[in-house]
Amino acid sequence: MNYLKILDVFIGSKCNLACYQCDTRSDITVDQNEDLESIFESITLAQKHYNIETYSMIGGEPLLYLPKILKIIEFIRATDNTARIVIPTNGSVLNKNINYLSKLILEHTVSLYICDHFAAFEDTKLSSKVKDATRDLANHLKFDRYHTSLFLHDILGDDTPHDFKGGNDLAEQEVYTNGTSYIWLRGQKEFHSNHYLSGGKPKPFMSENPEDSYTNGCSSPSCSFLKDKKLYKCAALGTVHTLLEYHNVLDDQDWTKYINYTPVNLETATPDQITKFSQTKFSHISECDMCPSNGNHIFVKTPNNVLPIKEVR
Repeated sequence: MNYLKILDVFIGSKCNLACYQCDTRSDITVDQNEDLESIFESITLAQKHYNIETYSMIGGEPLLYLPKILKIIEFIRATDNTARIVIPTNGSVLNKNINYLSKLILEHTVSLYICDHFAAFEDTKLSSKVKDATRDLANHLKFDRYHTSLFLHDILGDDTPHDFKGGNDLAEQEVYTNGTSYIWLRGQKEFHSNHYLSGGKPKPFMSENPEDSYTNGCSSPSCSFLKDKKLYKCAALGTVHTLLEYHNVLDDQDWTKYINYTPVNLETATPDQITKFSQTKFSHISECDMCPSNGNHIFVKTPNNVLPIKEVR
């Protein structure tokens, strides 16, 4: 059976942050609220073709979609009861949702992966709020502290490429568990660029070295992006049209290769197309050279490229 390690299910783009270089473009879009029936159909098609290890809810900030996420989780549990389900979050509204999340985590065996986007800020108030809320949730659930290195090995596995493991500083990560569900907190100080700006307009890196771009410049090497019954190598490729449309550069020839990237249409794909996607999931494809091939384009997030420049819609 063909295999997907992590299936990122696009739920919508609403977010309370506006992070520069967001690979789902939540910083530049209004709420693209994906229809529930379409999500269910997309998941069903993915299950038909692939053995899925982990389902993850992404787009904007998932905790702004909790009633919708509950329905998606119930659907997954009814159709794939043994899979791992993860809610990733920036943690900024975690303290407002502890009771709801506690029930969801326990009743449906869900894990919460918290990425502290404020970890590099000089003012530590927002980061401390995320850490305190994480610990409050763990205490509320009576979860025990767990060794981060064991979590990364046992849950993410040896086949997980580079930086999804959360960086090398294990001391700044916390993991809590009841043995079946996990709460993972990591301070994400550094982020990858997926384009650069020239004259205020986005440009692809065009590294001409897709292998090194995948190895050194990819922000989601383990994740496949599911949207509208189509499967993409990554969220950045799956949302590139949104980026270019926003900046009015759809006719920029430098982007032609990436606009023309063909996802796997799960309704019409041939067995060979299904298998090829699975076989290349942990390796580069030609379009990977959209991203940089070295670490020179990793940047530290500061308030001016994280905090909102738009209202939540």
